[in-house]
Amino acid sequence: MNDFTQTFFLRQEAQANLDNLVNNLQTIQSLLQEGQSPRIENIIKESIYLIENIMPNLAFDNALKLTYLVRFLVNCLLNLEIISSDTDKINQTIQEITIWHDTVITIFQSN
Repeated sequence: MNDFTQTFFLRQEAQANLDNLVNNLQTIQSLLQEGQSPRIENIIKESIYLIENIMPNLAFDNALKLTYLVRFLVNCLLNLEIISSDTDKINQTIQEITIWHDTVITIFQSN
């Protein structure tokens, strides 16, 4: 496989991973609203894995943004019990996920 073909496939994989990440963020929002914390944990872990695979294929500034998203997701994971038991924290987390969702879409469109 030549370099061009390999780069093309890596780019396609990164786009697919970004698309899956967007879907995961939407799912986390829905599950928070429904109070389904156990499923959220798995989706957050999957999202971190996706980001890990996406980052090498992005420009530095976009990869840096995703580093901050990982930090946000880890904090959500560590504080999931607290977040899911407080309506204000649920709403705040949903708002923050909306911002990250928009950021990931922007990265997706610029990549």
